[in-house]
Amino acid sequence: MIGRIFAIEKLSNSRDKETVDLLADRLGNDRFYGVRIEAAQALGKIRSHEALRALIKASEQSDARIRHRVMMEVGGWFDEHAAEFAHKVLAEEKNPEIKRYAARALGPYPDERYRDTLIAALKSDSFDELVADGAITA
Repeated sequence: MIGRIFAIEKLSNSRDKETVDLLADRLGNDRFYGVRIEAAQALGKIRSHEALRALIKASEQSDARIRHRVMMEVGGWFDEHAAEFAHKVLAEEKNPEIKRYAARALGPYPDERYRDTLIAALKSDSFDELVADGAITA
């Protein structure tokens, strides 16, 4: 496991398609959640359109810790695909901590539908008002 994490750290310094594909494979298929989280962080560091697509594609994870990291990484992009993803996560996700980061990610986008979604998030009930906190931050 440690070797896979070290390999991911080294791969995050390269931005070619082959590297993105290798990281996407680890994000989607590694046995240990920590390696998947490291792969998501590495893809976030790469900052290419291919990396963003790989993160969004790998968002269907059963482990909330991985979905959380994916949302955090995608939320760092200013891209219409990232906004659509955050909007979808805010509407469909059950975990309030993940929804909080989805709401935060919608802040920079002036689109009316995102505004309406953020207003709904402000009015929502969640543990410790995490979702509303994300909407306020946005």
